Amino acid sequence: MSNLPAKYQSATPATFEEVEKLAHAFAASGFFQDARDAAQAMVKIQAGRELGVPAIASMTSINVIKGRITMSAQLMAGLLQRAGYRLVTTWQGNEACTVEVSDSQGVLGSASFSLEDARRAGLSGQNWSKYPRNMLYARAVSNAARWYAPGVLLGVYTPEELEDSQPRHRTKRPSVDVEKKRKAVERLEKIHAETTRPG
Repeated sequence: MSNLPAKYQSATPATFEEVEKLAHAFAASGFFQDARDAAQAMVKIQAGRELGVPAIASMTSINVIKGRITMSAQLMAGLLQRAGYRLVTTWQGNEACTVEVSDSQGVLGSASFSLEDARRAGLSGQNWSKYPRNMLYARAVSNAARWYAPGVLLGVYTPEELEDSQPRHRTKRPSVDVEKKRKAVERLEKIHAETTRPG
């Protein structure tokens, strides 16, 4: 991919066949709890390809929550830095985090998030009490990315943002029908066969 540094290109699948092969291997490995079948793994790998992220990084740092692509705050920061932005993080103890974004022309702006912001937004999940600095950083980084470098992430959220927006009382998610998974893979294979058939 043109937006992926040369040293990473060999780790990123270039064709549908390569994505499919890796997806089957990753799903069969059992190492990725949220990608137990090839179709799920393909979505993560393809999302990474479109953002210039190598396959393993896509499997470990990209997730699908409530039908939306998300990525870790660390991967967000890495993509911004790779695109030429400079990030400076400052803290007010454990109470607030600020991320300042600069490019070659100078400071573009900053985004801050505090525990008071979290309280006003009704964010009181377990992670906020256990890992407040991680949660504050994730919010500040994602806001900074969307405000000052939207072309890098194309609207992707962090998992923390979408998990915070879920209802506090959750019902048990029904297990996914194996037959539906199989048919989804078959549809993908059929689409691929039709698009690659000689004219």
